[in-house]
Formats: sequence, structure tokens, C-alpha cells
Amino acid sequence: KAAETYIAKLLRQGYRVAICEQIGEPGKGLMHREVVEVITPGTVFSPSLLDDKKFNYIAAYLPDEHMRSAGVAVAELTTGDFFVFEADAEQAVEELRKLNVAELLVPEDIEIEGNWALTPRNPIDFSPTDAEDELKRFFGVSTLEGFGIRDIDLAVRAARGLIAYIKDKKPGMVEHIRRIRVRRLSEFMYLDARTIANLELLEPIRVGEGMSLLKVLDYTRTPMGGRRLREALVAPFAVKKLILERQSRVNAFFENPQLMKKTAEILKDFYDIERAAARISAGRLNPRELLRIGQSIMLIPKLKKLLAEDEFLDELASKMPNIADIGQKILNTIVEDPPSNMSDGGVVKSGVNQALDELRYLAQHGKEKLLELEQREKIRTGIPTLRIGYNNVFGYYIEVSKSYANRVPKHYIRKQTLTNVERYYTDELKRLEEKILGAEERAVRLEQEIVNELRGLIAERIDDFKSVADIVAEIDLDLSLAEVARRNRYTRPEIVEDGIISIKDGRHPVVEVMSQEPFIPNDTEMDLQENMIFIITGPNMSGKSTYLRQVAMITILAQMGGFVPAASAKIGIVDRIFTRIGASDDLARGVSTFMAEMIETAEILHNATRKSLIILDEVGRGTSTYDGIAIAWAVVEYLATRVKAKALFATHYHELSELGKRLSGVKNYTVAVKEWQDEVIFLRKVVPGETDRSYGIYVAKLAGLPMEVIRRAWEILEQLERRGRALKPRRSYRGAQLSFFQEIDPIRKKIMDLDLDSMTPREALEFLYKIKEEIGK
Repeated sequence: KAAETYIAKLLRQGYRVAICEQIGEPGKGLMHREVVEVITPGTVFSPSLLDDKKFNYIAAYLPDEHMRSAGVAVAELTTGDFFVFEADAEQAVEELRKLNVAELLVPEDIEIEGNWALTPRNPIDFSPTDAEDELKRFFGVSTLEGFGIRDIDLAVRAARGLIAYIKDKKPGMVEHIRRIRVRRLSEFMYLDARTIANLELLEPIRVGEGMSLLKVLDYTRTPMGGRRLREALVAPFAVKKLILERQSRVNAFFENPQLMKKTAEILKDFYDIERAAARISAGRLNPRELLRIGQSIMLIPKLKKLLAEDEFLDELASKMPNIADIGQKILNTIVEDPPSNMSDGGVVKSGVNQALDELRYLAQHGKEKLLELEQREKIRTGIPTLRIGYNNVFGYYIEVSKSYANRVPKHYIRKQTLTNVERYYTDELKRLEEKILGAEERAVRLEQEIVNELRGLIAERIDDFKSVADIVAEIDLDLSLAEVARRNRYTRPEIVEDGIISIKDGRHPVVEVMSQEPFIPNDTEMDLQENMIFIITGPNMSGKSTYLRQVAMITILAQMGGFVPAASAKIGIVDRIFTRIGASDDLARGVSTFMAEMIETAEILHNATRKSLIILDEVGRGTSTYDGIAIAWAVVEYLATRVKAKALFATHYHELSELGKRLSGVKNYTVAVKEWQDEVIFLRKVVPGETDRSYGIYVAKLAGLPMEVIRRAWEILEQLERRGRALKPRRSYRGAQLSFFQEIDPIRKKIMDLDLDSMTPREALEFLYKIKEEIGK
């Protein structure tokens, strides 16, 4: 246990760990040590080193010679899952980030940016000459087309490199990897790692604070279901058929609370048969795990019968293979409370194997057998002093005093002569000795053989076990989505393909759970014509960012096949959600906050499609005011006229509201506030319109800035508002940053310096002409 604690820490830091053990028997010379296993971050099997609700992926990444496209192979050794895909190089890297791979293999001549546990490999491992043949040999097939693999040469080569590495590090432990599948990225909504983090789908941005959407949704009862939920959350469907299939199952549970309860009762007793079955090939399955597998298998008929009540659930559950015979054999063989280690013995039930029962009897009743033999020999020989003894050198013997030596039968064989006694043995005593001395050891060996036979049965049916695990995981996920929907008053969304997002009384799924106050819902009506882009203005802390995120989250939940926090919703399928939220720099790459913001914005503008949903929060705020407004303005124009995708754009640049009056498809919205007795009340309601105030000083007051600072801020704001001029949209300018301490309007100064009493009418008229001329420049 102590070693595992340190091993886990080392693996999390990306190290490889060699396990050394003593080889040989104690007491027979010097003890030798050998490396018996090498554990790398992606080749972990031990449950104690893994999070049971997270996948532990190992992947291989192979870009083409121009670094434009890449093939990727991904394996999860603890479940036996193995898949490949091809994409452009940038998207392939983003997919790997999203999968949070524990270890990444790359050719040693390739560089890849990011915080990876990298394992450089010889490029020959990715050789194209025999890649396909190597995969055929590994999977035992004559063609890969049965797996749907064709025309993805880079992915096949990546798979070859990954398999070579796994076989090298885990020889004899990969027999459970029986098939390879192609991951069709087009079937899923694409969420990059930044969007996953910005929306706090898996983890809150501030570790230890807040709550993730995953935590809100996770009512799964099995580790398999937990992993499936995590996977579904970061890769929602983008195919209507797949969305509706899951949605129908979720609805079946949602509308039948009794079915939910009974299913949950069964699932809570389900063991992680997916990972347990995979450990069979690694020889790591202990007796307790074997029993849990048997008990779980025997729950399958009960689960299938229960889910037969609904056609949608029955359609899935009925696909579970019948492996009850293996489950029954396990339960008939393994004791009810087995030890965790085979070497402890006592794993197999009595009555399973006659030879095992005899060995156990001998081990437990050996002395009784010796006493019986001793008494029988005393009577038969008439030697009252005859006794059976034992020592470490000679083993068991029959001891007779020399005064009775003449009565010793001829079949007694002399073993040792002492001063007063002779020691003998007989064939019967020898046989009994062998049975007694080796009984426990042989019993453990025989138990091992019996248990190995059970393991062999599971290994033969490993594909059936994977199918069961896959279906149970999906049922658990469906049940979890239904449970959160009932608990939090979610509704079933309508899924369409016409680009509409229509949400009535939408709510943020995380904020409403955490908030002590009633959540204020908001409507959203977006389409690809008149209501394409929302310019959202409003005070700080009014709820703009919450609104942006809730629209994105509701879309994700809908495309997961779940219900959504709204009175009603109609969601048009989106291919990708982009987010540009928050301020962050990238010191490792020497990138400033503003530069990082611009890079993210550029990625959106280059990669968004008409089917995307774009979330932009405060674009342009990392530079001077005029530069920021200009950039934000140009971004909105580009989205509206070139990309033509749905976008929510929250800003404090109130000048952008002018775009809602000029551009088709752009609408102005604001978050309502109420001013009352020098206080500002945030109504949290997003309504059509615009605002020209941000109430920043009021928020600063709430944050606890000294009142001296607050009063001075009001004074400076008042001066700026008196002296400043509104920015004229699209007018060229030289973007000088505003300063509190410069004269913003020199014309005003000239007017204030005039001595009106001494001016003649003609002088006054000439002055006005000069002012007019300056204003017109």
C-alpha cells in the first residue's frame, strides 16, 4: 500500500516506474532482484492507482510530413477499448487534450506543444511498410475492413506504433484488446479543451471552489456509467438519430419513477466488470473481484426483465449477451467471503473438487490420521512403546525401543538408529507424510488451477463481457440524466436541424444548484436570419456571463440526449461550440493576456461554421479603449457577414450597440437593472435594448474598496463624462489611450479661456468660424 502511494505520485508527474522483486527462495544464498514490471502513466492496471470514473488513455500521434493532418490511435488498457481517427493536425491535438491522455507516444523527430507525458519512439515503429499487416496479426483478422478501417493510413500507422509499445511494456497483458474501431468525429459536437474549461464542464475553474456541470449531472451508480457520462459530456452527439435514441431512454426513466428506483437498486450492486474482465489477461484478477463479477452477472436477467417494461429500454437491454452460465459457475465455485490473495487459500467452496477436499482434510486432520496409524500399529505389533514422531531432517518416523526390536515387522524400513531406540518408516507412513506435508501447498495450487479455469471462461467470452459493460454503462448514464431532470425540473427539448435555438425560461444548471436565491430564468430566441448575433450589454455582476454559459450548456445537454433546465426548448444541432471567456496569459509561450485573447478569437473566426455556436465575453478589453472597440466591432461585422453563425457577444463597449441598428441579424440585448435610493438592483433579466452604463464603481463599492477611492472615482468619472466625446462608428482615428490627466477636449479649454466682455461681435463670429473649422477637420 505504501509503495502504491508513491507510485501514484510518480505516475501523475509523468514518470515511468520499474517494479523490482526478490527472486528465489529465502535462506538459499544471495537473493537476486529483477525488474518484474514497468508501469508508465498510460499502462496502469492496478485499481488503486486509477480513478474508477475516469478513463486512463494512452495514445499515439502521427502527423504527416507537412504537419497538416494527423493520425491518432488511442487505447484504454483497463477496458480494452481501442480506436483510431484522422483529422487536421490542430484538431487531432485538441481531441487528445479533450481526452486528457495519460501518456502520448510520438515519433522522436516530432515536436508537439503542451503539457504531455510524452514518450518519444523510434520512427520505425510507425513504418508504413507493414503497419496494416501488423494490425491484422494483432487482431487475428485477414482484413481490417471489417472494423471499418480504410483510407486512413496515418491512423493505421499510429495504431501500429501504439501496439508495438503496449506489447513491449505489457507482454502477455493485451489479449483482451480484441477489436479496433474508427471514431467518426463528425458524429459528435466538437468541444476543444478551452471550451470544456471555460464552461466548467468537468472541473471548476478555481480548484476547490464552485461546482462543475459533471458534478451536477452525476447520479451514476457504476464506475462504467460514470466514465460514460464524462465521455458524453465532452463529446455530445451531432447526429439527430443518436440524440433521439438516448433521449427516448432518458424519457422512459423520467416518466416512471418506480422504474428509476428499481433500476438504481440493481445498478448499485454492479461491479466494474469492464475493468475487471480486462485484468483477466493481465493475471491481476483476485478472488474477491472474481466473485463480484459472478454476482454482477447474475443481476443481468433481473435487469433485462425490469427494462422490458419499456420498448426503448428493452431495445438496448435485450442486446446484452447471456453469460449467466459463467456467473452461476463462479458463484458455485467461489466461497462467499474469499481472501483477496490466492496464496492465502480457502478460495474454492467444499464439494467442488474431491481431490481438493481430501487435501484440505489432510491439512486440517493430519495429526488425527497419524494418531490413528500409531494406535493401529501398536495393536498389530503388540509393541506398547511404539510411537510416531517427526523432525525436520528425517520427517515422520515410527520409533520403537530396542527392547522390542524383535517384534518389528519385516516391512518396517530402518531410518535411524539411536542409543535406546530404532526409527523406521513404512510405505503407508511415507504416503501419509507426503500428503500431510504438501497438503496445504498442493491445495493452494489446485485452487489456483480451478480459479484459472474460471478466468479462462471469462477470457473466452471477453467480447460478451465488454458488450454487457457497454450496455450497463449506457443504461446507468440514461438513468443519471433522468434523475437529475426530475430533481432539478428539467424538460425534454425538441431537437431540430434548422439552426434554431429557442429556449423558454432557461436556467444555468450549475448556478441554480449552488445559489441560495431563486434563479431568474431567461428566454433565448436565435436563428440564422434575423436573430443570429446578440450584442449583450449590461452592468458588471448583472449576469451576462451566466446567461452566455447557460445557453451553451443547455445546447450541450440537449445534444447529449438529456433534458434541459428550461420550461421548454427547441435546439438546432450545432457542430461546435466556441468560447472566448475570461482573461488569461500563457507565460510558458511568452504570450500576454491580450495576445492570448486575440489568438483565441482568431481560431474562432477561422474555424467556425454556419452550424457553430459562438460565445464571446468581453473581446478587446485587454488593450486601449479605442483599439478594443475597433477590434470588437470588426469581429462582430465578420461574424455577421462572413461566418453567419449564431453568436452571443457580451461587452462593456456600449458603442457596439450601433451594430444592432446597422447589420442584419444583429440584435441588441441588455441585462435589466433598477436604480433605487442610490442603490443598484440587478434584475438578472435579459431584455431587448441597450445600456450606456456599466455601474463599475458601484461594483467596486460592493467589493469593499475604500470610500476615499470610491468618491474619487465618481469625481473622475464625472470629469470624463463632461469632457469626453462619443466615438463615431467607423470613423478613422489615431488610437491614443485615454488618460485621466490629459485635456480630452482642447476646444472646450479655448472657449473657457475667452473674455466674452471684451470681445466685439466680429471677433466672436470669427472665433466661431475657427471652432467650426477645427471640428470639421
